Amino acid sequence: MTSKPRPVQILLFAVLLSLGVCAGCSVRESGIQILSHRDPADPELFTNDFDQSAYIKSAHGDYDIVAESMTVSRATGSIRQYLHLRLYWRPHPGLTFADKDSTNATVRYVILADGGLSVYEGTGFVYPKRRRDGTIIALIERTELHPAEEWGDAPVPLGEINIRGELHVDDDASRAVNLLRELDQLIGTAPDRDWSASE
Repeated sequence: MTSKPRPVQILLFAVLLSLGVCAGCSVRESGIQILSHRDPADPELFTNDFDQSAYIKSAHGDYDIVAESMTVSRATGSIRQYLHLRLYWRPHPGLTFADKDSTNATVRYVILADGGLSVYEGTGFVYPKRRRDGTIIALIERTELHPAEEWGDAPVPLGEINIRGELHVDDDASRAVNLLRELDQLIGTAPDRDWSASE
């Protein structure tokens, strides 16, 4: 049984500055909810918005959607978060967001603090609603992510997580490629990084 979201402890709030505790709230107009199962008996629900997001669409109709945010605090330094959705889109006549009986996307959620890095990976269902101005609204459901990798003094672990919500995403292939390159480089160089020098 999933409990109601409860106030987050001060330590976790300090580490994840850009996450907000969600008490009985619904998904906001643009943002995500993260359900943390670090205590399986008492899950915690957080909300998060991103400073920027962009997508690139392949010739086969697949999407790479990437979002990024950064917060800075005197107490904890900088905290950067990324959400990467790789949507393998296979159109079917009449398919709607209600047809969520299978997954169609891989998901990466990454938290970078001054002293460490945490990576969560999994799958989910993402439905892109294209708008007239070229932007899309990415509706996110049915995600199941697990802790995949961590280095240094990693941020407070969230355990198994579920992500849902919606992102308003810009049609900006160049920015999407740059964010993906930044994310891949961050993860790729993490094992060789001197994390103690970052603290």
